[in-house]
Amino acid sequence: MRYVDAARADHVCCQPGAGMLWERAAQAAVTNAGYAATVDYAGRARDYHFQHNQARAAARAQATAGEALLYWGRHAEAGDQLTAALEVLPGRP
Repeated sequence: MRYVDAARADHVCCQPGAGMLWERAAQAAVTNAGYAATVDYAGRARDYHFQHNQARAAARAQATAGEALLYWGRHAEAGDQLTAALEVLPGRP
């Protein structure tokens, strides 16, 4: 089963692993130059993590979106995403 399929599955969407599955789907997509999909999946991971009070995980997903936007040539948007992620990530876990 692909990461996207697993993350979308009803029995997984409310489990703690759903956010991580969306992140893995985003990482796989960016590796294959699927930048639009990466931004979508990373956004879903970010939303999931925010809903579950996991700010650092949400920032990690946001950084993945920023990376994809950078590779995609959308530098201003990438900067916005990466700056927002760095506001959370430099602190200690």
